Amino acid sequence: MRRVHLALQVHGIDSTLTRVRGVVLPSYILPCLPGSPFPPGEGELLCYNTFGRFHVMKNLKGLLGFLLGTGLSLASAQQNVQITLTLINPALPEYEMQVVNQNAGGSGWSVDQLHVLYGTAGVLQSTSVPSGWTAMWDVPWDAIPHNLRFEANTPADRIAPGGARTFRFKMTTKTPVEDFYIQFRVVNGSDTKEYADRVKILSVLSVPADAPKTGMAITPSPGGGLQGALQLRYEAPYRVPATEFQLTAFDPNGEERDQLVYPEAPIRQPPHLEHYFLGVVSRQIDATGAGIDGAWTLCASGKEWNGSAFGFANLRWERENTVFPRPSLCWQFSPSVRLPDGSRLVQLRLINCGVLPLNGQLAVHLRGGRLLTCGSELAGWRRNFPPDFQTEATLAPNASREWLLTIPADTPPLRYFYGAFLANMPDGAPTEFYFAHQEVERPLLVGLIEGAPPNHPVQIRLTSSQTGLQIGFTARTDARSVWQVTPDLAAWVALYSDPAVYQPLWQVRIKPRGAVSQTFMEVLIPGGDTLDPYLRMPLILGDVNSDDCIDDADLLAILFAFGQTGNRPEDLNQDGVVDDADLLLVLFNFGVGC
Repeated sequence: MRRVHLALQVHGIDSTLTRVRGVVLPSYILPCLPGSPFPPGEGELLCYNTFGRFHVMKNLKGLLGFLLGTGLSLASAQQNVQITLTLINPALPEYEMQVVNQNAGGSGWSVDQLHVLYGTAGVLQSTSVPSGWTAMWDVPWDAIPHNLRFEANTPADRIAPGGARTFRFKMTTKTPVEDFYIQFRVVNGSDTKEYADRVKILSVLSVPADAPKTGMAITPSPGGGLQGALQLRYEAPYRVPATEFQLTAFDPNGEERDQLVYPEAPIRQPPHLEHYFLGVVSRQIDATGAGIDGAWTLCASGKEWNGSAFGFANLRWERENTVFPRPSLCWQFSPSVRLPDGSRLVQLRLINCGVLPLNGQLAVHLRGGRLLTCGSELAGWRRNFPPDFQTEATLAPNASREWLLTIPADTPPLRYFYGAFLANMPDGAPTEFYFAHQEVERPLLVGLIEGAPPNHPVQIRLTSSQTGLQIGFTARTDARSVWQVTPDLAAWVALYSDPAVYQPLWQVRIKPRGAVSQTFMEVLIPGGDTLDPYLRMPLILGDVNSDDCIDDADLLAILFAFGQTGNRPEDLNQDGVVDDADLLLVLFNFGVGC
């Protein structure tokens, strides 16, 4: 069978499948029908014409490869193998994969091999393999290098029609994911067919995560053609931790004149990044040469940790000793907060991060459905999406202004903000700024208390080591010993008014009821850190008087309340009665925290 190289890591697309000579094609490989509208997106989209030949169109981003050869025939999908993924243990995290062969008994098609597809070595490991099957780690499949393979040992061990098997595997990184691409192979005598599909995971916990964004500035050059060396300079401030970014510059002819990528290749894909960037990036671009007169375009793309902020600061042209400053703009969205009527409040802050007074028109759309790419798509968003907010804005250098904007209650939880600001120049063409940011409704903090029963009360206190701000929350564990907190309006205002909110300088004290507390230092808000969003701790019960020391005082409190019932602090295991079990908890953990 000829191997067809498929692009598997495309997100946000229907996963209906089509088969080409036994190899599955995702549904975004469409017929090239004359005059037919193509799905909105970015990058490349594969389509086939009526002669079976494949073409590449600029549309959907993320395709890793393209189909090789011509004259391939297409047939209907064979969707008779059901695969279900469930997150069963967030502490590892560990997943369960159930595979059911729903082919008819007489068809003869059996499943003999599966791959959980992944690109990073040492991450996927099996934890439970059914009898008659073998697991192999970090094995390649097609162009994807480090997959987890499950394979039947003999033909008798395959998943026959009507049969099922259950597999379990874990990740060595702590951040749970929301989906995997699963490849499986079916055999019938000497015939073999391979399929690949994106499978969403059931019972995924909502945790802070990366938020993609794009930004763009269009600024006119000072003219003058070849009259001396010319440079375009600017700073890119990252106020929110950036897990990856790319900065590029294009001259009026569309030629790329500058590029910076972070992190440098090879890039470890999220959500398993162990780094982030906070600070300012300075760029100095050689703009000397023919065809430089006209508008230059600066593009920024990337992902930020549960936040949205960017801008082009100190934008200017330099020719020898002459400086031509241009309007400069920075912007920031705070994570939104839910209001009682179901709508959400978000704060937009504009900052004049240049040396010229800033005056122009601001437009914002709060209900976008996808990320817009840098270029004509981002610059032209107002032709397709009506602004939800428009205003004139004037800012002196280093001044800022905030607006509180309301997101309607019926807006999908996964949404994008689109913005535009046209900065007027009295003596020339305006400098234009455009941006698109994703916002996802995520909790502020997520914790895992190992051994905690469901509904166990937890107190959480945040303290900024820089400003001294303190905010308290209460929470309860769920069935998986996980707690999470989301700020109300008062806490939201206090938190996002703190100038150090995005600095990894927070202290978080977690105090489960009746247990010794634990304080986490240098926590990133939201979400702990970019590698592991959970604040993890064991449940050590026995601290009746909440002084974080299990000692004689706690023992005496249990003895004096022995036999009493009700919701009492001495009832450490919360079974409704103070008894021997509570006394033993104090004795076993005696001295902890003292």
